[in-house]
Amino acid sequence: GFFGGLFDVPVAAMLQQRSPAHMRGGILVFTNMCSWLGIFTAALLFLGATSIGIDAQTIFLFAAAAIVAFGGYIMIAQPVFFLRTVLWLISNTLYRIRVVGRQNIPETGGALLVANHTSFLDALVITAALDRKIRFVMSRSEYEVPWIKPLARIMRAIPVSAGGGPREVVQSLRSATESLKSGDLVCIFAEGQIT
Repeated sequence: GFFGGLFDVPVAAMLQQRSPAHMRGGILVFTNMCSWLGIFTAALLFLGATSIGIDAQTIFLFAAAAIVAFGGYIMIAQPVFFLRTVLWLISNTLYRIRVVGRQNIPETGGALLVANHTSFLDALVITAALDRKIRFVMSRSEYEVPWIKPLARIMRAIPVSAGGGPREVVQSLRSATESLKSGDLVCIFAEGQIT
């Protein structure tokens, strides 16, 4: 029940926040109906399995294995959402982040975020603080660091190298422009280094 609540409450909040106002009631009714049908189906499966002699422990172990497998699939298919969840838990547990001016960030459409670079955790904190996809423009030398590169790829960072020549810089700027046009947030740390 506890972990079900950890799953259900954020999903319900996201549905309420992101649903168009004219469809919100219908979307909430539909998701509640799907939840009820899932619970009813699970109860029928439980009754059917116990009636043929399968004990409750085996049923729960099978259900747990199915949930872990599905959770693993989700983490592989949508790694950004898993990463954002982990970052949110860490940042709101250890750092107590307070976001000021969130209303200035559009809920849809592309926007350019220009941030001060005060620590190596800035990109992770910004990712945890906002609930939209963000593509970070970052130095290629930082992008190529072995422990940063997998995270940068998951977050679809845009590497740029001032020493790589004009073609590479133009290509990076084109990638950022395409992301903006497709509705993503693009974040750049204007100083280029930690202040």
